[in-house]
Amino acid sequence: MTLKTMVKVGQITNLSNARYCAGMGVNMLGFVVDDGSEFFISPEQFREISGWVAGVEFVGEISGSQIPELTGYSFSYLQVSDRALPEIVHASGYACIFYINTANYVPEHIAQMMEEQQKYVSYFLLEGLNPDILDDAELERITTWAASYPVWLGSGITPHNLEKLLASGIKGIALYGGTESKPGFKDYDELADILEALDIV
Repeated sequence: MTLKTMVKVGQITNLSNARYCAGMGVNMLGFVVDDGSEFFISPEQFREISGWVAGVEFVGEISGSQIPELTGYSFSYLQVSDRALPEIVHASGYACIFYINTANYVPEHIAQMMEEQQKYVSYFLLEGLNPDILDDAELERITTWAASYPVWLGSGITPHNLEKLLASGIKGIALYGGTESKPGFKDYDELADILEALDIV
């Protein structure tokens, strides 16, 4: 499949997720490397999963204030949310995705952060408090930011509003994988609906 925009699927926890997403044309797969997270993937698990997929880039997802030990992983990007980390990520030779929860800041503060971090960051991933709703005012702000910065959107995405979202000028979207009930069994309905809506027929 060829998709209409760049897509990252994060919190990958199993080979079923990874192979499905790679086969659907996803650009990036994200793996949580914070060992306190329920989605944590060890270096051994990462090697087992990543060795079976091709054509995607791998992202290390970090939610804390420090970069953990990354020996045994092979990432092109690191995704961070702490404002002190993009410069460190950049200096370490990784491309940086800076995650911003838009519910935690006023719009002026978000614009200021993007201005401050843009020299270190490849993409800004914006995600709101409600993952299912993106109101017109928020979309207008995102359109304004996307005109100046490489913005990805991580919430408010449905198969029905994709064309409107893509028209805002965003560079990509971020979705999430999930756990499987038992090896090889996973419900992909929601993820599949969005990816199929992005398919260039």
